Amino acid sequence: MNTKKTLLVGHVSEIVGPGQHLRDFLVAIPDTYIKVVFHPMLGTKLEETVVEQYSNMKKSKTVKNYKKKGETVVRLFRNALITIYEIATTCGKVDNYIGLDNFDTFPAIFFKGWKIKRVIYYGSDYADERFKNSIMNIVYRMVELVALRISDLVISNTKRAEERRISLGLNKRKSLVIPNGVDLGLIPRLKKRIIFDFVYLGTLSETHGVIELLHVFSKIAKSFRRVKLAFLGTGSKEEKIRTFVKENNLENRVYLLGRLEHDKALRFLVKNGGVGIASYNESEGWTKYASPLKVKEYLACGMPVIISSVPEISGDVRKYKLGYVYNSKRQLFEAMQKFSKNKNLIKTLSKNAKEYVEKFDWNLMYRENLLPFLK
Repeated sequence: MNTKKTLLVGHVSEIVGPGQHLRDFLVAIPDTYIKVVFHPMLGTKLEETVVEQYSNMKKSKTVKNYKKKGETVVRLFRNALITIYEIATTCGKVDNYIGLDNFDTFPAIFFKGWKIKRVIYYGSDYADERFKNSIMNIVYRMVELVALRISDLVISNTKRAEERRISLGLNKRKSLVIPNGVDLGLIPRLKKRIIFDFVYLGTLSETHGVIELLHVFSKIAKSFRRVKLAFLGTGSKEEKIRTFVKENNLENRVYLLGRLEHDKALRFLVKNGGVGIASYNESEGWTKYASPLKVKEYLACGMPVIISSVPEISGDVRKYKLGYVYNSKRQLFEAMQKFSKNKNLIKTLSKNAKEYVEKFDWNLMYRENLLPFLK
């Protein structure tokens, strides 16, 4: 049997996302050679581009590490040059080239047909306005159009993102939706003992609505003296949260636990988490098209969710009774109040959560939707 060659290129962060899950799935396919080029995402603490090779389900070597240099334009351009070099120096023809965003997919245009057989644009997110700089947004949209045109398959993670790309000219016949999921095999089986009634997992930023969440919780804390909130993550609003907690004497009610390694975070959610919070707002354009990983992980860990109405998955939260959806601070307060009053509500909704998330296992979705195309 001929060994299939796949080149996976993406920008990733410390938080385990679609790129890492896809890499693990590809590596587990027999008779394949995989080259992985992971660049540090803008704003991440990762310091270098890492290039790895895998052969026949085993890591053969880490090829090289490129130190991170420059910001935004300079770094994106430099990363594109690194990608072009790694494509050119890959021995033989590449059967499948997978780019995890449009900038990662774009370099394939120089090799399509003679060096690369098939191009897959895995659009793990989308935004009409990606950057604050207007010129960069023009470049972003141009790169998006090129990626849609040169790709043999375009994967979106929500129906909203797919519909937007179709409106930009994507051929429906080469469009596929694979929502963000969860590796159910990584979820530990532990007895739950809820210590934190509410848990926020992820980046502590304005876009993620953490300040609004904190203000609402401070009101909940006045009425329910044993209720606790935990933040798992880091970000630009971390110091503001600490200051608010200290000024309002919430040190024994609000806990900033920092960013945990993925396996430890899942263990924490399963064992000690009550309700998961996904408090997205519309301060940045990508949230409308997002498929939040944290929501699937909350549900897989047996946690009902409280989610803003911004992401597409909020519709499923309503439909399948997975928690509560809110449109305002008042509705967020009311949702948190319901869980604080009725401790049995978590147990009731937890069953719905686990049943719902079974169809969103990464390996199942990739095996059914992506694997046939790779062959």
